[in-house]
Amino acid sequence: MNIKFLFQISTVTALCLGCSQIPIFNKEAKIKNTEFDQLVKVEEVEVVSNEDTSSNAAKTKKKLPAKKTVSSQPKKKVKKSTTQKKIPLKNTKPVDKKTTENKTVEKQPEKIKTAKTPKNQESKKEVKQIQNSKNTISADSLKDSPFQIGEKTVIEVSYLNMTAGYLTLETKGIVKVNGRYSYHFRGSIKSRKLFAFVYSVDDVADTYVDIETLNPYSLNFKVVETKKTKDSKTFFNWKTKKATYWSRKVRKGRKPKEVKKTWDLKDGAQNFVSALFYLRTIDFAKNKKFTFPLADEGKNVTLKGRVLRKEKIETEAGTFDAWLVEPEFHIDGSLTPVGELKMWFKADKQQSLVKVKTKLKFGSIIGEASKLVTGKHRDIKSLRNSTSYQNY
Repeated sequence: MNIKFLFQISTVTALCLGCSQIPIFNKEAKIKNTEFDQLVKVEEVEVVSNEDTSSNAAKTKKKLPAKKTVSSQPKKKVKKSTTQKKIPLKNTKPVDKKTTENKTVEKQPEKIKTAKTPKNQESKKEVKQIQNSKNTISADSLKDSPFQIGEKTVIEVSYLNMTAGYLTLETKGIVKVNGRYSYHFRGSIKSRKLFAFVYSVDDVADTYVDIETLNPYSLNFKVVETKKTKDSKTFFNWKTKKATYWSRKVRKGRKPKEVKKTWDLKDGAQNFVSALFYLRTIDFAKNKKFTFPLADEGKNVTLKGRVLRKEKIETEAGTFDAWLVEPEFHIDGSLTPVGELKMWFKADKQQSLVKVKTKLKFGSIIGEASKLVTGKHRDIKSLRNSTSYQNY
């Protein structure tokens, strides 16, 4: 499956192209290769507010007097050693008692200095240890991001005035991937029950994207459709600038097919799911044209887009001012036709995708936001469904 078709899937065009009357094929296609699980280590992260951090600091300060008592014990030992026992000095000749006592007294302040730590430094150190042990991240560090933890956009997709299915885009939370803080983005496509009789789709794609560089680290794509299931995983290694792809496809009446591919990554390359979120980081008011690479299944594709205008649109989720964007796909410098694809993003800080339209030979596929859920960092105490890919 090429990047052109995958991106069309992300805008739910695949929901409307089936004509099979056969029920959904439910044989699981699970990759047997375990390389991906060894390369991608995911840890749960908790988003904490400043209030939580300050309360931890306050609790730490209350514990400090007890630590001060412990640190003062060496003083008693020092007094005891000067009166009862001499401290042996290496490579020195015997000296009188006064000289030994003087040298002993000179060394003790150094021990006391190492034992003592200023209160404010101990407090900061203790809070830092608590944060590291729990894998926490401050909500303030995410407040300028267009992505909000817990946000969800549901887009109702129709063809020939009939609702075919739903595309859902979510920011599930923050995790650590190989030690780096990352967003957990999810895109899912599910056919409507009535339409599922014609063609059933239940696909889920999860990707982890670095919160600073916005580089994706991995992509896990599970396909469950009429007559086929597929499990694919992609690892993006930004140190070596290489991407590795594994997949296992099972079709009814055929032997399972497994594939592994490795190819060179271009700087800033996105996958077909992270691209939908990356578009939200572009300032459409200032950038009327934009370009960035996509990487999928051994191929590098260039996405070029232009901002046509700002207009008001009406959807079931509400009426919005939105940027109308027209993307194009280029493979090896040549334009790849995908039909006339247009996308509308809310003209606000979040720039959520609220409408998609693709013209086909026979009619158009239209997706409009039916539900928008706004996430709030301060309301998040612990993140759900973000431990590892194995739970998906």
